Amino acid sequence: MAGEFFDLSLTGWIIAIIIALIVGLGKAGIAGLGMVAVPLIAEIFPAGASVGILLPLLLGGDVMGVTYYRRHAVWKEIIKALPLALLGIISGYLFIKNIEFSDSSLKRLIGTIVLGMLLLNIWQKRRNNGKMPEMSTGICIFLGLLGGFTTMAANAAGPVFVMYLLYLGLGKNEFIGTRAWLFLIINSVKIPLQWNLGNISSQSIIFDLKLIPFILIGFIIGIKFLKKLKQDKFELIVKIFVAAAAIKMIIN
Repeated sequence: MAGEFFDLSLTGWIIAIIIALIVGLGKAGIAGLGMVAVPLIAEIFPAGASVGILLPLLLGGDVMGVTYYRRHAVWKEIIKALPLALLGIISGYLFIKNIEFSDSSLKRLIGTIVLGMLLLNIWQKRRNNGKMPEMSTGICIFLGLLGGFTTMAANAAGPVFVMYLLYLGLGKNEFIGTRAWLFLIINSVKIPLQWNLGNISSQSIIFDLKLIPFILIGFIIGIKFLKKLKQDKFELIVKIFVAAAAIKMIIN
């Protein structure tokens, strides 16, 4: 990865700091917000490089999330989701290695699927008298595989796995704790694969380390904000951010 990528202007550094703050806020539990970082980082780095630079930042946020919410994870759901996600990651890795597909087309496809799943979830919940509908085996498999594929191909799995967790009907802390562990494991698996693809280097990691303090600041702000949220408001905010992220991918 070329060293000149990291010789940023003042504007570039401001955008990088904003990205780090957003990652921290997202990993604190404001699900879907992290997707805002994907198009932002593409403004200051080339497409392939941006994926590799963002991944360690996300992993740093995952470590913070697991440290704070470690007691709230629902491990039976993590164990159920991981095999599907890992299979999706392998598919995404092979896709990147062997098939040419424009980043914008991929994101439009992901955004359309996520928005469709969100609308389906809202419709099912209304039919179920306001209760979260039970996730069918088909939806479980589909979202698990799609989440793994999209996280490898474009760091865009946030809305997909948020939909997966919404279907489980978890409480606020259980939702965040389960998501934190799931993404910590998934993003750790992706590190050597992205290194092999040439998207991560020693230079990119040094750059990422400079932004860790800003991820922590964003995380602390997010924690304080979420403590004041009730469950219904939390679910509403999650759905709003997921919808916004999906629409952004579609019109990008």
